[in-house]
Amino acid sequence: MIVDIKKLVKKYGNKVVINNLNLSIAEGEIYGLLGSNGAGKTTLINSIIGITAIESGEINIFGKQMNKAKSEIKNI
Repeated sequence: MIVDIKKLVKKYGNKVVINNLNLSIAEGEIYGLLGSNGAGKTTLINSIIGITAIESGEINIFGKQMNKAKSEIKNI
């Protein structure tokens, strides 16, 4: 998997914007991200690339855990 997300939770204060998200994206797959304003689309992308911290869960990029290997992943 290129991107593998497990049980991702992100909150802003008491507001949960991403709740227990599981998502896997394999090489060659194409996805669209749709939702209304404030649905968490930008928050999800920012979490995947490491700009936004998450409350819980795991984000793996090319098999490396994002919160433990940010510098390695940025070089990909």
